[in-house]
Order: sequence, then C-alpha cells, then structure tokens
Amino acid sequence: MNVYDFSVKTAIGQTVSLGQYKGMVSLIVNTTSPDRYAEQLPGLEKLYQKYGSKGFVLLLFPCNQFYGQELGSDTTIQHMYRSSFGVTAPVFAKIDVNGPVSDRLYRFLIGSKRFDANSVIPEDMKKLYIEIDRYYYTSSNIKWNFTKFLIGRDGEVIKRLEPEVTPEMLEADILAAL
Repeated sequence: MNVYDFSVKTAIGQTVSLGQYKGMVSLIVNTTSPDRYAEQLPGLEKLYQKYGSKGFVLLLFPCNQFYGQELGSDTTIQHMYRSSFGVTAPVFAKIDVNGPVSDRLYRFLIGSKRFDANSVIPEDMKKLYIEIDRYYYTSSNIKWNFTKFLIGRDGEVIKRLEPEVTPEMLEADILAAL
C-alpha cells in the first residue's frame, strides 16, 4: 500500500484518487491559516511553482484539531488560502489527522514515518505539544499543523518533517526526490 491507494475529498465535496499524482513527488501538509506557521504557505506555494513542471505537487489538508483554529467551510478556507496567501496548489476538505476519526490517509502517513522526539522544536511549542499529547515522546501522532510528509514518485513516504521545518529548509529534500 502507498499514498496512491487513497482517495480524499476536495473542498467542494468530490472524492478524488491520489493516484492522479502517481509518478510525482508530493508534499502532503496539514494546514491552518490563523497559525504561527501559516507564514509558510507562500513559501510552500513558491516551491510548488518552482518545481511543479519537474513533477512536484503540493497537497494541502486544512485541519481544525489544534485549538480549533481552522474555522469556516471547506470552500471558504480554500478561497482564503488563494486570496490571502496566493495558494494555487490543491487544497482539500478539512480533515482530522489524529484520533479515532482521523483520515485513513493520515493514519497511513503516521504509520509510515514515526515522530522523532529528537526533532529541533522550540521550547514553547514543545510544551504546547506535550500539553496536547501526553505521550509526546512515544506517540507518532501529528503534533501540530504544518507537519509535512514528503512522498516519492513511487507513492512511498520518504520523510516526515515537523512544523518547524520551513519551506526553505526542505527544498534540498524535494530536489533529491525529483
């Protein structure tokens, strides 16, 4: 099983197969707009524009699980991403990334690449992450929005990158995968 075996909902409620991205390098990101990491959206879009013609796609999944930050309907969120952040990359329907009703795609991603407790995470965010997930050090749950999964052309997860990894920091990984 790989990422291409999953279907997801678009912001307008259509079910689409991720198989349409087969043969491309993908970056899957759970997002929210009113967040300290939302400033990454223009940088992620820049990578999408820069490497899209070389077979790179950015797939954004809004998530409201972390302090209820991503309010609004799916179409409202998509419009806001486009108008406020200049995002042209695919923005899918809002999903849960953790817990009993988490999206199947995210269960697969979490199972493919575990959380590395040695990741460089600012102390203020680490305290927040621990408050949210009492099993912080041993759980592979998504700790916050803007966790990124780099997917190879074969649909396999290459790398999990925590929210603190900026678009500029992951460009080399994208290039290596391309």
